[in-house]
Amino acid sequence: MLVNIENMSAEELFELANKKKRAEEDAAKRAAALERVGEVRKRREQLMREFEQALAASDKEMQALQKQREQLITKHQAALAVIDKNLAELEQDLPDSTAPAAPAKPAAPKAAAPAKPAAPEPVPEPTPEPARRSDKGGDDLADVIMEIMVGRQSISESLLKEQLRTRGHSSTELGKVLDQMVRAGKLVNRGYGNYAPGKKR
Repeated sequence: MLVNIENMSAEELFELANKKKRAEEDAAKRAAALERVGEVRKRREQLMREFEQALAASDKEMQALQKQREQLITKHQAALAVIDKNLAELEQDLPDSTAPAAPAKPAAPKAAAPAKPAAPEPVPEPTPEPARRSDKGGDDLADVIMEIMVGRQSISESLLKEQLRTRGHSSTELGKVLDQMVRAGKLVNRGYGNYAPGKKR
């Protein structure tokens, strides 16, 4: 809309100048804000890339350690099998203690000593049965997860699976249990399979 400034009073011209000045200041503030938003978004994207790279490197290192652990177990089992085989062969070569001994020469008869009453044989103590590990339910698995989280600020799901395996627990229900713990507020899902302790413990 064109404005004819020739017919405007001094007061109207002053007000028009103020409006133009405020519009220019608002435009400058908006441009500065948009530039700042762009910078913050770039920084956020950079942080996400660094996090993903660090997480990938950590998972790769953990996989390498897991492979090294499996190789160590396999090597140990192979060496143990050789030793067990040698031990079995040596035990077969031992003389049979149940074979009859050579007859001894008859000795001169001696006066028979009065027989002593035989001591009662000790009653063997009952051998306790080995404790059987029962399958852990969801609640017990959640308790184990909270024990693992003690002293940690966060943990990845892959490392959590490894920690459960070392404690003798199955991780087949891990995803379901983690979802339940997040809904209950015990854990916080930070994304990319990374979990942190929640407010409820």
